[in-house]
Amino acid sequence: MAKRAEIEKTLKILKRESHKFNNAALTEIGRETHDAFQVLVSCIMSLRTRDTVTYPTAKKLFSTAKTPKQIANMPLRRLEGIIRPVNFYRTKICTH
Repeated sequence: MAKRAEIEKTLKILKRESHKFNNAALTEIGRETHDAFQVLVSCIMSLRTRDTVTYPTAKKLFSTAKTPKQIANMPLRRLEGIIRPVNFYRTKICTH
């Protein structure tokens, strides 16, 4: 019974303290868009990139192009310009 009380106490502390932390960029993109494609693209961009960079970069990209077709039809230089803040951006937009 003592373990259960410790677990409940720990959960209460976590619930109380968790509001102090920001959600991950992917969580925010998912909540805002409910779009699996945008979450996937944001996930790829987030690899080896801080959330403080991923989130605004994803927002900028999806304000320009929201669908796979729109991104595929975007000139490569324009796409590079939008996601340049993301680490390894050239590798992440590789098409082959």
